[in-house]
Order: sequence, then C-alpha cells, then structure tokens
Amino acid sequence: MPRVKFLVETIVNEKFVKLGIVEVDLEEVLKVMEETKNIKDNMPSKFAREKARKKWPNVNPIVLTQIYEEE
Repeated sequence: MPRVKFLVETIVNEKFVKLGIVEVDLEEVLKVMEETKNIKDNMPSKFAREKARKKWPNVNPIVLTQIYEEE
C-alpha cells in the first residue's frame, strides 16, 4: 500500500521553518478507520502530525503539507 509524505513546518520568529518530512502508511490509516468507523478523526494528516510530534517533541509542528509525487 502506498505511503503519503507530508512536509512538516513550524513558525519561529514569525517565519515558517522547515523541520523535515514524515511518511504515513495508508494501510495503517485505513485499518484504524475501519476499526473505529470514524473517518474524520483518522485522516492521514492526523497520523502525520502525531509522527511529527514524536520526531520533534520540542517544537510545535503546526503546518503539514501533503507532498504529491508523480509516478
């Protein structure tokens, strides 16, 4: 199953600062959606935000932009 990439940024001194990229496995997202029957609260961006918070615990990853890649 494909993975979705998100660009993670935060704001420092009123400027956007790139932190890096996180990837979300869509199979994991779909599994949780099916188990909980809750699509709204289990979108890929929410999984990405959780991964970003774990990866950069000392900052607030407020901007998550999905990266679209040509196949």
